[in-house]
Amino acid sequence: MAPGISSEATYTENSSGGVSSVGDYTNYYGVEFTETLDSNGQISKATITTGDGDRLVFDKSDGATFTPLVGGAATVAINKDFTELAIATDPATQGWNYQTFGVWQRYPSSTDTGRIGAISTGAFTDANRIPTTSSAIFTGSAAGVYQFSSLTSYLASADMALNVNFANRTASFATSNTYISNDGGASSSPYSSIDLSGSMTLIPNQNNMYGAVTSRNGMTGIMHARFYGPNAEEVGGTFGVSGSGVQTFVGGFGGTR
Repeated sequence: MAPGISSEATYTENSSGGVSSVGDYTNYYGVEFTETLDSNGQISKATITTGDGDRLVFDKSDGATFTPLVGGAATVAINKDFTELAIATDPATQGWNYQTFGVWQRYPSSTDTGRIGAISTGAFTDANRIPTTSSAIFTGSAAGVYQFSSLTSYLASADMALNVNFANRTASFATSNTYISNDGGASSSPYSSIDLSGSMTLIPNQNNMYGAVTSRNGMTGIMHARFYGPNAEEVGGTFGVSGSGVQTFVGGFGGTR
């Protein structure tokens, strides 16, 4: 079981199955991710705890499926009832040793609203091992789900850079080279409108940073991140931004220095 952080929001659907409303994104701490592998090293079960205390369970023995995306760079999990979905980034393909991220969705039911979020999870750096002098640039990737309109959503991926000034306790965040896809990554198109930029404050004596983030097309929202590894070798975090109507973008990011 690995600890994590997340950015999450509730949403509703209309009678046509389209998204009709999306709530404000909130950052959560204390969420968790668990993964079980079979004798062949393949995922047989995965569990995500969410900020509202729910547990999303994907279990092959109970009919869940795990399918690789974009050449194995990510895996999509769907439960047997098609009521829960998650997409997890494969850390090995990214060259990460201590963390990864993913996005997930719980569809609305007759008794509950839908919920969508992103999780960053792994081996947190002890707060006393985070530098207090100098600076570092972490580079890697970001990905998530971009809800363009009521019935149209895309998977989005981008390059990510986080410039951390440990002495001043600040960090500047940016994504670039964003691509979107509506077929699981088999084909994609450049879409710089949702390139992101933002800044975060590092909390003294804690492994925690948070701040505001904005997309190029004017969506605004929140982000937060933590360092991973024995000596803050890696960084990972989540974000959620909203625009007009139901336009939103939620996802995660990770990188190394």
